[in-house]
Amino acid sequence: FFGEVFRGIWNGTDVAIKVFLEQDLTTENMEDFCNEIYILRFSLFQPPSTSKW
Repeated sequence: FFGEVFRGIWNGTDVAIKVFLEQDLTTENMEDFCNEIYILRFSLFQPPSTSKW
């Protein structure tokens, strides 16, 4: 993939921090990244009445 990924802590939760390298800042890569965020938003933040699997 593109960029670098670091481990961090946000509000007491382990998180991945993705940092883009300047040469990777293309429209296609930004669209891919936005799609990745969209998918993660709905897979991680589900209402309590639903199950993940």
